[in-house]
Amino acid sequence: MRYLIVGIDPGNTVGIAALGMDGRVVALRSTANGIDEAIRIIEGLGTPSIVATDVYPAPAAVLRAASSFNARLFAPRENVREDVKREIAQGAGVSNAHERDAYCAAVLAYRAHANRLRQISALGDFSQEEKEELMHLAINGQSLRSAIFALESQKEDAGGQSGTQGGAQGRQAQAQGAQKQEIKPGLKAHEKLREEIFALSRENAHLKKLVQTLENEKETLALQVQKLARGSRESIMRDAHVRKLQYRINVLEEIMARMRSHKGKKGSGNQIGARWGGKFPAGNSGAPGAAPIAGAPTGASKGIKELQGNRESRQAKESLDMERLVEEYRRKRQATQ
Repeated sequence: MRYLIVGIDPGNTVGIAALGMDGRVVALRSTANGIDEAIRIIEGLGTPSIVATDVYPAPAAVLRAASSFNARLFAPRENVREDVKREIAQGAGVSNAHERDAYCAAVLAYRAHANRLRQISALGDFSQEEKEELMHLAINGQSLRSAIFALESQKEDAGGQSGTQGGAQGRQAQAQGAQKQEIKPGLKAHEKLREEIFALSRENAHLKKLVQTLENEKETLALQVQKLARGSRESIMRDAHVRKLQYRINVLEEIMARMRSHKGKKGSGNQIGARWGGKFPAGNSGAPGAAPIAGAPTGASKGIKELQGNRESRQAKESLDMERLVEEYRRKRQATQ
């Protein structure tokens, strides 16, 4: 069984990059048939110990692939920059951007575990296949000591099974030897204890992998909650800004209504001819500001001066009203900011 470190770049075209436990490229593939086809391609290459992505949080398709292989998930703390991807993939022989991103994810996952993998690779008394088995167990949460113990237990179980598959004469000889020799109770207890330790070790590794999966899902959900909260805050801020603008519009409309009201009053006040029965005295232009003509009645001149004074008074009052309205608008605007 060959163990792999697999990078996946999901999308309309799925990029796949498979590395061996030594970090060397096993395969670079891409498919337009979705994640299911990608999983079938990976199954034909080997068994993934790690399924990796180059973005954070991990996409749902990558989580699905990791779960289908019961593999450890690797995701960077943040999205990998384009210049870093180009640098990592330089000379790797990728065919497109999808394979490049998948290869980048696999390389980053390998680098995250490189020290432990090199340590196991340097062990003696183990074949390459056994070393890869140890690497797989170590990646999935077991300590090196417990991984070695688990491997030795598997070898002993395999040796016992091969011994039972011998010829009939061998089995008879073993049966006769068992009858002649008394099996020590301590040996049985020792074997039972080793089996229990092995079972607990496997269960511990499974629980660690489950915790890792839950942590990844937790981080993904936490990021989604942050995005939703950020969107809610932006929506609230937009609503508050709209309310401020609406309030300013209402204030301006109120000021304009008052201005129109003052203009209406001013227009009615200009009909000064009504006080003279619709006519000014002879020899006068009828304009409020016109100078009296010689010979005009002194009462008319007195009335015109009175009208001029009233007009100037209204203009001064209207000027004060406008200043007051503008000042009121400024105060309300400052209060909304």
